[in-house]
This record gives sequence, structure tokens and C-alpha cells, in this order.
Amino acid sequence: MIDFDKIDPFAVMTGGEKYIIKSICKIQLKSIREVLRDSWRENSDVDLTLVLNNYDCSLKHIRQQLRNTRRRFKYALDDPILLLSLTKWEINIFRHILFQTEDEYKNLFFKDVYKLWSRLFALEAYCERKNKEKNLISKDNEKN
Repeated sequence: MIDFDKIDPFAVMTGGEKYIIKSICKIQLKSIREVLRDSWRENSDVDLTLVLNNYDCSLKHIRQQLRNTRRRFKYALDDPILLLSLTKWEINIFRHILFQTEDEYKNLFFKDVYKLWSRLFALEAYCERKNKEKNLISKDNEKN
């Protein structure tokens, strides 16, 4: 069994990993661009205003969050090590895209696909440790 706590998510990336990261970032940036342009409405039965009515947020807030996400994916596109700057939610999106597209990359970058999966799971473990530490510090500050 692999202990993802022992894998360094900050290790040097291979060329294949960088290529895959950039490809996935392009896919996500295209999706974000379509949502921000409202072109998704043409191909969807979902009415976002009905969805928003079930949550305490506005369309303006969602658009701002999408712009922030777009910025982080652009950073990762320019420099793949900045994949590490994605939020946990964005990493989950990245993993979902990788899951859907990994067969496309396996012919050229077989080992790199598995290295990237290991890196993503290690990054998730790293984020969870940092969140636990942050929560402990917050609890300690609340006591004082």
C-alpha cells in the first residue's frame, strides 16, 4: 500500500507530467470561459438562477469565484508546479478531468500519468495535514 504522506508533492516534475497538467488546465479554462460567457445555457437544461435560489449566494459571487479559479488554473498552465496553489475543490476538479482523459495520455506518458496521480493524492494528504494544523491553531486561539 502506498503511503501518500511520504510522497513529496513538491518534487521535480517530469516533462510528461507538465504536459498533462497544461492540457488539463486548458480543458478547465475552456469550461470556465464558457460558463462566464453564459454559452453553457445553449447546451444545458439547467437554469442557474433556480440553482442559486437553493443556496445563499449570488450570480455575482459565483462569477467572482470562477474568476479566481480561472486565475489559479492560468498560473498552473504557465508554470505546472503552481498546480500546488489550487484549492482542494479545484484539485478535485483536476482529478476528475484526469480520470476522464488519462487514457489519452497513457500511450505517450504511461509512467507520468501514475506519477501525477501519486502527486495529486500526496497533495491532497498535504492539504489535509495543513488544514488540521490550521484548525488546531484556531482552536488554541479561541481558548486564549
